[in-house]
Amino acid sequence: MRRFRPPCEAPSQAPTLYVNADVLTELRFNCAAYPDRVAFGLLVGHLFEEPAAAASGGGTPWAQVVGFVEGAHIAEFSSVANHLRARWQAAGAALRYNFPAATLVGWYASAPGSEGPLPAAATVQLTFFNRPGQALLWLSPTGVTEVWYPGTAQLERGAWATSPSSPPAVR
Repeated sequence: MRRFRPPCEAPSQAPTLYVNADVLTELRFNCAAYPDRVAFGLLVGHLFEEPAAAASGGGTPWAQVVGFVEGAHIAEFSSVANHLRARWQAAGAALRYNFPAATLVGWYASAPGSEGPLPAAATVQLTFFNRPGQALLWLSPTGVTEVWYPGTAQLERGAWATSPSSPPAVR
């Protein structure tokens, strides 16, 4: 799907992940709820592809985060992959029920005492979130927020931005 990128604070490079402001507030709250535990969950929203600049090249994937599901808190980061394996079907059902028009655009995580993704994050990213545009949104306990994508041998930092939240739909 093609779409114009949303308005955002001016980043230093073109963002590849846009997070609605209200969702970012909720994610930070979720990660701070149990400061001595690892927090993680699934990011839901929409994946887009920017038209290619050259006729032979592919477009640049980017995503808009409109919500999250499966906010879990566990003792060890090394258990994230096992938790996802055990809860993958339930998380998918929650995504379809709560966000029927959205798709999985990545995941978020935070770990006590860690300013950036732990080595096990690359394995989780490549196992569960390997579609173009899917990202890891890292929320450090000190308030630093970063986005990471799979690189050649490890995760590589990307650019992200907050975007205004859309008004609620009237039903």
